[in-house]
Amino acid sequence: MVAAQDTTGAFMQITSKSAARLVGVSTPAAGMAGIHQTTMAGGVMRMRAVGAIDLPAGRPVDLKPGGYHVMLMHVAHPLKEGESVPLTLIVEGKDGKRESVTVDVPVRALTAPAHGHMK
Repeated sequence: MVAAQDTTGAFMQITSKSAARLVGVSTPAAGMAGIHQTTMAGGVMRMRAVGAIDLPAGRPVDLKPGGYHVMLMHVAHPLKEGESVPLTLIVEGKDGKRESVTVDVPVRALTAPAHGHMK
């Protein structure tokens, strides 16, 4: 997290065994959590909330800086390297059935390289 801010992003790689969509996220670590996308247009970076991210069967989907990511807003306390943040991902299958998947995302320094994934 950037000092004196209560907002940060969560990044990971998700691989679904079957075609599905990531349709929501929650965490006790923040007052609000959502799925966002960062885009560049005309030299201007924009970030917006999105309703869902497609998860093609067997293909990894990266949630990373500069693209799709989980946005955490109104974080309760500054997150420190070495801590973990529990995230509950809401995944919707082709049949419309929703499943909650809980993962622990390790907190890393802003300059740390991205690595690790969830399946």
